[in-house]
Amino acid sequence: MKQQDYPLDPGVLVEKLATAGYPPQKVCSMLDGRISYRALYRWRKNEAKPQRKQDYWAVHGLAEALGVLPKEDENTDQQAPLAQT
Repeated sequence: MKQQDYPLDPGVLVEKLATAGYPPQKVCSMLDGRISYRALYRWRKNEAKPQRKQDYWAVHGLAEALGVLPKEDENTDQQAPLAQT
């Protein structure tokens, strides 16, 4: 899978979760063992990349649900409306 397929590098994604208090072991249990904690640890250390897109998106979705990442439907780039004169 190519790097540009990801909105956020898998290693950065796992690091953000870990920084927020969700280490690979906890993420693994939250995903019901779908991805091993060792695989997540290897993503974090950039030793490996996800084998399947679904695995990446499962972790990404969990990060959004936990509030570690902004939800995709939230547009953080909106500017305040200009004042009318």
